[in-house]
Amino acid sequence: MHRSEPETSNHFIPEHITCPRQLFGYDLRKFIEQQIEQGHQIIVMGDFNSEYAVLQEWTLDLGLLDIIGKKWIRGRTENT
Repeated sequence: MHRSEPETSNHFIPEHITCPRQLFGYDLRKFIEQQIEQGHQIIVMGDFNSEYAVLQEWTLDLGLLDIIGKKWIRGRTENT
């Protein structure tokens, strides 16, 4: 992959990408955006080893629903 490739190329790496983890997120976002544009419904699952707030922002930016967070984190109640 090369930074000198045109942005439309599958080999383009933006200047702000400085590590493989960022590149994975960038590539995944581009792939999801393409699939949504084609009318596909998306389910994303994974062990992303990231802070929940970062993942939540990422899903909201893409217009995805955070089903796990809705059920277990934001709506958490203590058992008595």
